[in-house]
Amino acid sequence: MIVNRSTAWTRANAPLRSGRCGARLICQPASAAVVTASNRILDRTATAQAVLLSRTSSCGTVVSTRRLLTKTAAATLTVAAEPPEPASKLLDTVLWSVRITSSTPLLGDSGTKLKLRLVDSETGQRTGEFDIDDPSYWEEPKQVTGTDGIEGWYRQGAIRVPATFSEPCAILVTKERTLTQPGKEEDSVDYISTINITTPTLGLISFPVHSWVSSEQGERVFFDGMAYLPKYTPKVLLEEREHELKILRGDGSEAEGSKRVYDYQVYDDLGSLAKPENRPSLGFHDNNTDFPYPRRIATGKGRGKLCLPYDEQFNYSKQRGFTGDGLAGVALAASRGLEAFAPPLPKWLPEPIKFVLSLLPLSLLAAVLRFKFFGKQNNFGSFEDVLDLYKDEHQFRWRGDLRAEAAARDMRLKAGPLTASAVGKSYPQQQREAGNEPAAIEPAAMAVDPAQPGIGQIVVKGLANLFQDNEGEDLDDLLKYPVPKVEDNREGVWETDTEFGRQALAGMDPVEVVAISKLPEGCNIKPEHVNDDLKRLAGTSLEQLLGQAAAGGKPRLFLIDYWYLNAFWSNSTAERGNEEHVGRCLLFLDQTSDGEDRGLIPLAIELLPRSRSTTGQEQGGTVYSRYQLTVANKEENLWQLAKLVFRSIESGHHQLVSHWLRCHACSEPYLIAMRRTMSIMHPVSKLMLPHFRYTLNINTNARADLIKEGGIIEKCFSPGAYAMRLTSAAYGEKWRFRLQALPEDLKHRRIMDKQDKLCFTDYPYAEDGLDLWEAYQEYFKDYLQLYYKTKIDITGDKELQNWWTEVKTKAHGDILEVVQKKLRAEGVAESKLVSEAEKEVWGFAGPISDITQLVNVLTTIAWTASVHHAAVNFGQYDYSGLMLNMASLLRRPIPRPASTHNRGEQEIRDYEALVEKKGAAAERELLKYLSDVLTTLTVMTTVKLLSGHADDEQYLDEANDNFTDPDAIQLNKEFINKMKALQVKFFNRNADPSRWTRVRDRKASLQYTLMYPNSEAGVTMQGVPYSVSI
Repeated sequence: MIVNRSTAWTRANAPLRSGRCGARLICQPASAAVVTASNRILDRTATAQAVLLSRTSSCGTVVSTRRLLTKTAAATLTVAAEPPEPASKLLDTVLWSVRITSSTPLLGDSGTKLKLRLVDSETGQRTGEFDIDDPSYWEEPKQVTGTDGIEGWYRQGAIRVPATFSEPCAILVTKERTLTQPGKEEDSVDYISTINITTPTLGLISFPVHSWVSSEQGERVFFDGMAYLPKYTPKVLLEEREHELKILRGDGSEAEGSKRVYDYQVYDDLGSLAKPENRPSLGFHDNNTDFPYPRRIATGKGRGKLCLPYDEQFNYSKQRGFTGDGLAGVALAASRGLEAFAPPLPKWLPEPIKFVLSLLPLSLLAAVLRFKFFGKQNNFGSFEDVLDLYKDEHQFRWRGDLRAEAAARDMRLKAGPLTASAVGKSYPQQQREAGNEPAAIEPAAMAVDPAQPGIGQIVVKGLANLFQDNEGEDLDDLLKYPVPKVEDNREGVWETDTEFGRQALAGMDPVEVVAISKLPEGCNIKPEHVNDDLKRLAGTSLEQLLGQAAAGGKPRLFLIDYWYLNAFWSNSTAERGNEEHVGRCLLFLDQTSDGEDRGLIPLAIELLPRSRSTTGQEQGGTVYSRYQLTVANKEENLWQLAKLVFRSIESGHHQLVSHWLRCHACSEPYLIAMRRTMSIMHPVSKLMLPHFRYTLNINTNARADLIKEGGIIEKCFSPGAYAMRLTSAAYGEKWRFRLQALPEDLKHRRIMDKQDKLCFTDYPYAEDGLDLWEAYQEYFKDYLQLYYKTKIDITGDKELQNWWTEVKTKAHGDILEVVQKKLRAEGVAESKLVSEAEKEVWGFAGPISDITQLVNVLTTIAWTASVHHAAVNFGQYDYSGLMLNMASLLRRPIPRPASTHNRGEQEIRDYEALVEKKGAAAERELLKYLSDVLTTLTVMTTVKLLSGHADDEQYLDEANDNFTDPDAIQLNKEFINKMKALQVKFFNRNADPSRWTRVRDRKASLQYTLMYPNSEAGVTMQGVPYSVSI
């Protein structure tokens, strides 16, 4: 229910119904009681007039009505010239006022061609159709702009309903096709936010619609917002509830956005359009079990199709901002940035060649050609060259015909419900053609020139917004690179060992560090690599520390292990220009003499380049010892390179596994299953839907621009063409739903003990995260107990159990097969395979049986989509936006130390060039191993885009507008207040000097703000939205 803050909540004088939380919620102005229907109709202007008609009904009640008419060229009402309604039509009827609102602007025939019917909550009676284009009862649609700058419209009028009609429990809405030209009709679409009905006796009843209504969908049903378990659904709504779910499941036909069909599909759209077989499908299919993967929304065959259900697509506000579809512009932006670095064309070039090249200033090809043939290679010459990217004098500006360029690029703007909503004639046009003189519309309210076709207007309007320098949402702004916070007022801190360790706990991927009591099998890190360092730091040894941890003492040795990323080395071809590495890093928790934690120090890094592994030069990894390279020998540059290489491996793993797989890919099928099996009336649906806002749209965009063949991930990250196959390997090897729960994750990594005590005194991801986790648990438990009174309510909830079954068998069915195969190999009996596999993956076997299991399942899903995603996403620019801190690409194999045997001549030359140079010359050598200029600009632009919040972001401290039950609304308010309190608590933690990972009173400080629940729009390094929406 959408309600103004100036209203007061009351309850209708109706008995409580079993299975729902409280009585119907009524909203009335605080200063007025419920009055007659005539006074409930909202005035168009202060000078509006009306024709008042009175009639005594069969019950003897006087019903006053107000008949709305239009006046030529004015927004006022006049007395009707035509005779009043026949008495027979007024007999036994009452007049109710209706207000329809939308959060999209008036485009085309928006706000018109809608017909409504009401369903009586007591009898199931359906009224006749109410045509909102009847000028006798309805005003024209009005465009409005909210205080947040979001454009929308509203329309209000009156409807006559039988006096015996009790109260509406559902509204049936039909959108008619639109006549675009004589004899030609097209699909017409409208977005409706709410439909508010005001009655003489019940006051205001709000229907939360929040949906695109298309003429292709037929009659749509929208319920009154009350939450019902299936068995408690009013009989008059039960058939509609089941029919709606049947529509959403579909009939297996080809996907279309207007059809609102949710079905599962493997990732079969990653290859090119010309050769889709270039990339294998991810997900078991057709007896192919090579690549396990969660399912995505079915959008039809092939790449490039945007057949998402309309309700999953970006709204106008997000679409018009560059964040909506900006990934498609990243390559364009990077090429423009590279062009700014490129030298001018030489004077000796023949004029015809100059002319041809001058035609390509906007293209990536031109920039590369100019680099390759007319200037230095695509490399940075020093660290200062990289840092120059953030200086004002090097900020880039667009040149040329920007609108034409973007129009040619951004074809996706011309697809989907936004475009469809712009089709057709506006209300004034319709009235003129019908012989009615329309009311005047203020010029500022006109979204579409009536003389222009709607589709052209939405494109022009969208492009105008893209290229206006407003609110930081234009292409110029995309090429403005502020200094990332990892470097801002922390010059050179990124190079230090303590910063390397700090980022393991408070960086952009703080989820991989594991406490150890033994080294993994096959690890080449030995006591001789670290004991001298440990003796110097703490007077101890590797053997002692491992033994203490094994005996139950506080862990002080930690490992980050990315060795499994070599999964496809043995049967694949290396990417040209890329040099993949795998690695693991051993870290030591340093303490003061008083036993207080003060830093996490990398002791040794084991690395293996792909080229030396596949050619047989090296079977295991080479260990780069901090002590041996920086103290015993003079190989500091090699130690620095080892850290840079490891951080680059982390960059790819973060993007592919911690971010894409865990947040995006694994969250998507939960929603598909929910839409197919669980009604919008279900209390779980109302609770969880905000956690899937825009997820399907952003994932579809990612498949089109980020993770496809030749996309940004393949071009700019070391795994290259095998990037997505690595996510499949990670899914099968590491992903378990039960371990996505933060407490279970921390225990699995041995960061939290059995008494729920953390082994670090300052681990922001865990400490702040646990506060948010506990707030979720409390909120979800209290909310679910409003509806589930007994275990039977849960086990007997067919929609809930059907959802859970689909999640396990369809949405994430592959992982169960993988685990069953593993258990079978370990000798588990066939009769126990399914149950044991479910316990391994989901934490328990069978249906959801009690409130505790349900709370944990839903909290895990919500936590991953909101808090975990915020932690690994919104810090990307401020950490990996500085290539020196975290390069996405490695171009050469790291040379081995001088003590290594069997080094080739080229490796020896590389080693000597690296270790024997100092200053800028050494920097130049280091940079040869890392990302080139174009890759750096592409990644900077990409992560800047991904790290930003949209204007209409919905954060955890904002209301869930699916709720109408008063008790649910109250719990939501308490959760919001808790979020605001936690933001203050996290701020105070950042001010505490004992917090060594984030204290802000020394040079190395960097506050941990990624879990602050709220944020402003833009790149802020804080804010937790409900969902994976970018």
